[in-house]
Amino acid sequence: MEKVETFEQQLPLPQQHQNKQDGEKSINENTDVKRPFKRSKINKEERKKRLNAQMRRLVYPKNPLVVFSDLFDDVPIHIQEHRLNNVTSYTAIFIVDDQIYSANNISKTLAKQNACENFLRIMLTKKLSERSEKKEESPMNFKMEVGESGSISKPEGPPQEDFPWLNFASLAMHYLINHWELQSVFTRGNHVQKKSTVIKPRPKVNNH
Repeated sequence: MEKVETFEQQLPLPQQHQNKQDGEKSINENTDVKRPFKRSKINKEERKKRLNAQMRRLVYPKNPLVVFSDLFDDVPIHIQEHRLNNVTSYTAIFIVDDQIYSANNISKTLAKQNACENFLRIMLTKKLSERSEKKEESPMNFKMEVGESGSISKPEGPPQEDFPWLNFASLAMHYLINHWELQSVFTRGNHVQKKSTVIKPRPKVNNH
C-alpha cells in the first residue's frame, strides 16, 4: 500500500490582522529604549588630579634636539668635522624650507642641540611677530548674522592654528628646570642624563 504525503498550504493572514500585527511590532520597537549608561560622578579634586597628570605627559621637559626630532623627524642633521691645532670641533647642518641652519661646538650632540635651538628660536620669533601684526590689524574677529531686526555682528571665538605650542611648552619646561638647576632626569630611548643641584656652603665670617 503506497504512502501518500500530504502538504498543508499556509494561507496568508487577512489584511486587517496583518496590519494589526505590524502596528504592535512597531510600537514594541519604539518602546524598547535602552537606558543611558550612568557614569560615576568625579569630584572636583579627582578631576583636577587627572588634568594635572594629563598636562604632565603633554609638557614633559624636552631639549631642543628632541623637540626638533618630534616636529621634523624626516629632516636629517648632517655633521661636519673640523681639526685645528689638534682641536676637533663639529658643525651640525640641516635644511628646512630651503633654509640652511647650522651651529658649531666641540661635541656632536651639543652642535645638534645648538642648531636646533637656533631654528626653534627663529620659528617662535616669526610666530610671535605674526600674532602681533594680526592683533594690531584686527583685535577681534566678528561674523555677521542676519536676524529679524537686521544684521548682527558676533565674535567668532578663539582662532584655530596649527603651531606646535605643546612642543614649545615642553622646551620651556626644559629650560626652566636647567635655569633653576633643579634635580631632573631626562630619558630618550636608553640614554639617561642626570643633573643635580649643588648647594655651596656660605663662607664663614670672622668677627673680630
